[in-house]
Amino acid sequence: MYNLCKYLGTVVIILVIILTQSCTSVSPCSPANYANNELTFSIRKITKEPIDTISALTFAKADTKSGLMIIGAVFDSCKSDTGVFKINMAGNIEPAGLLPPDFKSPDSIQISDTEARLSCPASFCAYNKGVYRGKLVYTNLSSYEYESKAEIAYSEVVFMYADRKVSISGQYFNPEKYQDSVRMNVQHYDLKLNKGWNAICYTVQESNSDYREVSYSTNEIPENAKWIFVKDSNS
Repeated sequence: MYNLCKYLGTVVIILVIILTQSCTSVSPCSPANYANNELTFSIRKITKEPIDTISALTFAKADTKSGLMIIGAVFDSCKSDTGVFKINMAGNIEPAGLLPPDFKSPDSIQISDTEARLSCPASFCAYNKGVYRGKLVYTNLSSYEYESKAEIAYSEVVFMYADRKVSISGQYFNPEKYQDSVRMNVQHYDLKLNKGWNAICYTVQESNSDYREVSYSTNEIPENAKWIFVKDSNS
């Protein structure tokens, strides 16, 4: 599996939510609209955009040369003419849609079970009459801030599916291309994943042209996090 940072940087639509596998043991980070492994969206409280369908999907495979996600698989979809959508998060992801945890610096990352398989981050896509209109994101940014977030500190929460209980911890330093130069990318991991869908808080602690530091945790939530709608730039 490509490192989580690359997933977050290349997946077209990122879901930002908090969930755990158990319907009776809800993560302290879970949004109020989650209960019994089901998400209920009241879309009219989030956006005035006309939305008649919300689809939840995860990207199953990646182009090994570019690192870009190229195959998406819908795991639930809901149509509604009332503005209320219910998405089931209790289902399993097929093995073909899962990848092994793979890090560029394995010695600095501890994985409790290297046989575990994980999905790419899940996404919630909003449509109207079959046309993609945008994405739903759970973050501490406004829609405007989210669209221009390249070099600001912020947090969002993403879904990731695990086929078994596994923990991932540690940190590593990864130089990456940025614009016309190279910057240092520091990644911290503190993940305790259960079988099923898990909530991961992705926090950009610092970001500029020379240095970027991020963390991934299952133990925290962005301050003042809320659902926002990020409109498709082509719609």
